[in-house]
Parts: sequence; C-alpha cells; structure tokens
Amino acid sequence: MARPDLLRQGGRVAPASFWFSREKRSRRGASSCAIHVLDVKSDSTKNARTVILIHGLWMRGWELGPLSLRLRSGGFAVHRFSYSSIRSGLVENGARLAAFVRELGSACHLVGHSLGGIVIHEALRQLGPASPVHRVVALASPFRGSRVAAWSVSRRSTAWSLGETMTDWQRGAHLEKWPHAVPLGIVCGKHQIGFGTLLGLLAVPSDGLVAHDESYLAGCADHVVVASNHAGLILSPAVARFVIRFLETGAFSALPAA
Repeated sequence: MARPDLLRQGGRVAPASFWFSREKRSRRGASSCAIHVLDVKSDSTKNARTVILIHGLWMRGWELGPLSLRLRSGGFAVHRFSYSSIRSGLVENGARLAAFVRELGSACHLVGHSLGGIVIHEALRQLGPASPVHRVVALASPFRGSRVAAWSVSRRSTAWSLGETMTDWQRGAHLEKWPHAVPLGIVCGKHQIGFGTLLGLLAVPSDGLVAHDESYLAGCADHVVVASNHAGLILSPAVARFVIRFLETGAFSALPAA
C-alpha cells in the first residue's frame, strides 16, 4: 500500500523527513533544483488519474496543499512540481516540467496557477505532438502578458521581483490563441483585491493581479469566472470543484458559476 508520507524526486522515493531536510539544505545552499512532491491517496486504485500541479511566481509548491487534498478526495493521484521562478528562465523550467511529465510515463493532466500556466505552455511546446498530457487547467495565467509585470519590469527598483521566468515571458511573444491540441480550461477570479488594483493598473475586470483579458485565449475549451482574488484561487473549494469537473469532462459548464 502506498504511504501518504512519501515524497518523490527524480524517480527515487524516501521518507518525507529526508526530503524536508534536503529542502532546508538546498535553501541554505541557494540550490535551484526542483522538488517534486507526490501526494498519494492510500486507497488509490490502479486506474487512478494523475494530475501535476504547477505553482506561480515566488512560490515553491507547498501552498498548493489545499487544492492537492481536494483533488485527491476526487480520486486523483496528485504531484506538485516545483521550480525556481526567480533564478531559472522559462525555457529551462519548461524543459524540467516536460522531463517530469515524460518520467511519469503515463497520461496526465496539468493544472497551473498564474505563472505555472505559462510554464505549462512552454513544456507542451517542448513535448510536441506526442505529449501524454490529456487536459490543462490554467488558474489566472497571464497568457497575453501582464500590465502589472509590464509596470514592474520598466522600473529598476521592481524589475528584480519578477524573476527570470516571468521576465522572459513578459519580454517575449505572448499568446492570442491556445496553440496546443491539449484542451485548455481557464479559471479567472472576480474579486479585485491585490497589488494591481492597489497600484491603479487594472481598471478592467480582474482578480486584483491578473486581468481577465490577460488570461482568456481564443481556442480554449471552456472558461469560468469565480468569486476569488488571485491568491485565493488555489485555496477555493469552488475552484477545486471546477478543476475536477474539467479534468473529468473537458468542460466547466456542468457546474453553476461561483
């Protein structure tokens, strides 16, 4: 029986205490290696579905715990993929995620919060048509660029805060249409509480940090707006229900909008 207290990195499994201590050492040693956390439901079956969660800017993956638990309760085996958004560029982090997807060796879904959705896009680009990814959900990912990031990158005092991954995306070519064959579901928040609102940069519908018109892409399979701000999306039970519904059916419309 699989143990829920096991963490996984690079295909090896060890007790959680070992990997927590390694994470502490890597922080002291300024390591940028990715930590992959496997949340295994103890009563999972052979045909359990697999989801990889990808965090956003400045995060490390632990904050995705509530969403992970709700997806596990919905019958999914959940991995949390961690990457360095500050020290590593977009292409490098996309390659790491693509390698992790290949390592799993089976069909999976990807769910990204904010910058995590951009990393998913880059990973899919590198995986190409043979990608084993079945469906993707993006929680307020700035696919079409970010007003807040544009403001930050234009100022020497704040440009550093974007890190390498977001800076690569903001300065590169943005999307207008979802370019991958993998179905995409987009979730946006409508509570305008956040840094972008505080600065007066978002006089349009937004979640306080990312505007709806920065997240929405033509060619997505479905999209939904929920009662949350940007950070709250990964904590919201309603968002978890929408994610589960999309991963199971390819649409959000079977549930009422939050």
